[in-house]
Amino acid sequence: MGQKKGGGEAHMAPLRYCILWRNWKNPVVYEDNVHFDKDLPEFKTQGGVYIHSDRLTVTSPVLMWVKALDMILEKMKSSGFKFSQVRALSGAGQQHGSVYWKKGSIEILKNASSKLPLHQSLKACFSVSNSPIWMDSSTASQCSALEKAVGGAQHLASITGSRAYEVRNGWEESPQQSLRISLVSSFAASLFLGAYAPIDYSDGSGMNLLQIWEKVWSVSCLNACAPGLEEKLGCPVSSHSVLGPISPYYSQRYGFSPDCKIVAFTGDNPGEMIKCVRFSEYDYVCTKILNQFHWFSDTPYTVKEHCVYQH
Repeated sequence: MGQKKGGGEAHMAPLRYCILWRNWKNPVVYEDNVHFDKDLPEFKTQGGVYIHSDRLTVTSPVLMWVKALDMILEKMKSSGFKFSQVRALSGAGQQHGSVYWKKGSIEILKNASSKLPLHQSLKACFSVSNSPIWMDSSTASQCSALEKAVGGAQHLASITGSRAYEVRNGWEESPQQSLRISLVSSFAASLFLGAYAPIDYSDGSGMNLLQIWEKVWSVSCLNACAPGLEEKLGCPVSSHSVLGPISPYYSQRYGFSPDCKIVAFTGDNPGEMIKCVRFSEYDYVCTKILNQFHWFSDTPYTVKEHCVYQH
């Protein structure tokens, strides 16, 4: 049989998983999902999220995402899916969500026992148990402070691709305990890699921290947010970077080939670009999620648009 590539996509609900042939005539060979509310009722989410009492703060439980991954892989295993034929694996995650790893979590992730579901091994690995996500709008004052620190909304947009918008981070909840900060996409990649996966350029472009033209973290933006942030974010990488082989956990538990490569995960909106064969200067893409955005090619950005992503 031909080579296969796997991909996952994590939004509010559900977690989706799709396996593609290398031969694109009939590309999809397996597709399934886990619905957070229905399949994981123990987390008591609504639409995969918790809406807090202020109606502005919105989070999702990190372990729910991990358990959903366990569940979908077990479903595939029960169906007789041949994991050994998967040669590469990548995915997309909801943008603007963040995950906070505790000190010591890398060793637990690296040495997770294949005899246990992954969520059981990782239950003590996160300094913030409920991750802030894109639906959050509780940080208006922090947004104003960031824009002021770098010289205004337009200047921030010229650096990072957008003016500041209200998405809470979990840094202030547990700054000393957080050794590494991931986006949802790089968090998902980390689970498969068995190590902290880097943030890719495209998803990193939505953080108001990346200099999108130079593809490096903006020192002025980092300094306006928190000390020591660059080390905790790690160096961003190209969205097509091969990060390394799959963790031995998946070879031992599911039968993945040790040679299966993990390719950098990206955000759900940038991931939509794969549907377009070709881009002209002002091609317009309307996502299947809850928003719309433009892809530009070397065009000036103004604060009228919401966000520009590097790709």
